[in-house]
Amino acid sequence: MAVSRYADLILHLGHKVACVGYGVEKVVENVAIECETCNEVLMDFDRPTVSPHECDHIGTERIHMRPSGSIDYVDCARCGELLQVS
Repeated sequence: MAVSRYADLILHLGHKVACVGYGVEKVVENVAIECETCNEVLMDFDRPTVSPHECDHIGTERIHMRPSGSIDYVDCARCGELLQVS
């Protein structure tokens, strides 16, 4: 159950929390803030559904780098379509 009020969130004060993503391969479909102490989802959001056919990709490119500094892949921040995979 996600928190929606101060009284819900203060119960997790001092706990270990993490921001985690869920999806298939390299496309994150859902991102969540989770309390690792209680194993509870505090809040989560699904990726907006914008069809690649409705997106022009102009100015929305995200470049994902490997630790070595080379490009891993490029996707669209708006619709999630993979634009370049190396």
